[in-house]
Amino acid sequence: MIAKINKPAALPVKGIAIGTVLAVFLSIAFIPLDAGYSNSYGLKTDRLAPDFKLTNVKGKTVSLSDFQGKYLFLMFGYLNCDDICHDQALTFQEINHHADNPNDLHFVYIAMDPERDSASRLAAYFDGRASNFTSLRSHSQRALQSLASDYKAFFSVQNKNNAGDYEISHNGLFYLIGPDGHLEFLYGAKQNSIPLILGDLLELKERNTYLE
Repeated sequence: MIAKINKPAALPVKGIAIGTVLAVFLSIAFIPLDAGYSNSYGLKTDRLAPDFKLTNVKGKTVSLSDFQGKYLFLMFGYLNCDDICHDQALTFQEINHHADNPNDLHFVYIAMDPERDSASRLAAYFDGRASNFTSLRSHSQRALQSLASDYKAFFSVQNKNNAGDYEISHNGLFYLIGPDGHLEFLYGAKQNSIPLILGDLLELKERNTYLE
């Protein structure tokens, strides 16, 4: 059972928060040369999202194209994370709860810790939140690191001790990918305002409607 969540407080203004400066720097490859600044909450970008082939909790191979036609929120996380990963998973849950039409949304959690994050643990933690929540994994941490690097979501194992315990250092970025597979918005680790993220989603939906 998932505990009831208090909705995160909205930030006073739209734009890139000071706390996301590092994330913006690391994500520079995503930014079009003419991107500039806008009134959006997330960092606007426009390029194809890096493809992947990973395994869901039932052992089925899943790729990015399987989510075509959906607005996809994607994050990289690990279950032993102290705060950021759990905050983002809860943010996804709140987005799904408050969205005007959750039927056209999907949420993906890519597990960074194949050694400890088993399919059963991921299923209980993430997939059970709603039918449009999917966790994905790989047995190869090197392959996961390569994929994360493609998304500028770099991570590495830190402070491994003799007992085999360790932490994973990561920048906590998450993403909104459009129904056509384009990476549309990038968010920093502390950008968790539900109303403002939903505002970006609405902007994207209105833009897509205009282009149809």
